Amino acid sequence: MKSLILACCLFLAQLAHAATDPVLVQQVNAFVDGWHDDAAHARMRYFDKMAPDGVYIGTDRSELWRRDAFREWGRKYFEGRQAAWVFHPTRRNVYATPDGTVIWFDELLDTENMGHCMASGVIRRTEAGFEIVHYQLSLAVPNEVAKQVLGIVTAAEARVAARRGPAPAPGQASVPAQTPAAAPAPATASAAAPAPAAAPAATPAVAPAAAAMPTDASAPVPASAAAPAPAPVFRPAATSAVPPAPAPAPVAAPGAAPAETYPAAPAPAAEAAQAPAPDSK
Repeated sequence: MKSLILACCLFLAQLAHAATDPVLVQQVNAFVDGWHDDAAHARMRYFDKMAPDGVYIGTDRSELWRRDAFREWGRKYFEGRQAAWVFHPTRRNVYATPDGTVIWFDELLDTENMGHCMASGVIRRTEAGFEIVHYQLSLAVPNEVAKQVLGIVTAAEARVAARRGPAPAPGQASVPAQTPAAAPAPATASAAAPAPAAAPAATPAVAPAAAAMPTDASAPVPASAAAPAPAPVFRPAATSAVPPAPAPAPVAAPGAAPAETYPAAPAPAAEAAQAPAPDSK
């Protein structure tokens, strides 16, 4: 237990010594001041003092760059100019790990274009010297006017959002809207399977051509090959000869005896006239 307490005390003592080492503080201040001076005189070596994996965060929500991207963005402010941006440090606190390989700091700045700012950074010490791994800049806003500033910022962000359009839903990629492709129409029965071949239209049977018929003239012609019978012609039916009706029997005179009647002989079919009835007695 005593060994653990002693180790902790030694660690804290080394940490305090590293954080307050005037030599280290002087080296760090000189390095950071020179870095700001490079920007104040538009020297491109400003970006070379950042680590290849270094990150710079500006005051706008969109300003977060890796070193190379930061260089490309800032090139227009450095090339051909006398100054890019001018930061005058007014206070800086320096901290470090016990071995002094990792240093972090915070600082207050007076700037020409943004007024009072605050910043913090991380420095890595290598064999080649110091390099900035991380730096974040922010505007120093008095608490008394924080609500007013918040209202201005909210209105500005609303105008920017209106120009950009509605924000994508959470988890949705921010990509240009695309018109969804129309779903293919459901396959119809005719498309699902090939339609059966349509049967040829029925045609009335015709007599086979002469070449298809037997060459022997004496051979009987099949009924299907015979010429169609002519349409029947309506004719009145023939009337058979009707024998003439028998002559009426003579009427007897009043008071006379009834006359005897004999059956009449049938007239021959060829005769046109009938024999006269016998006289009554």
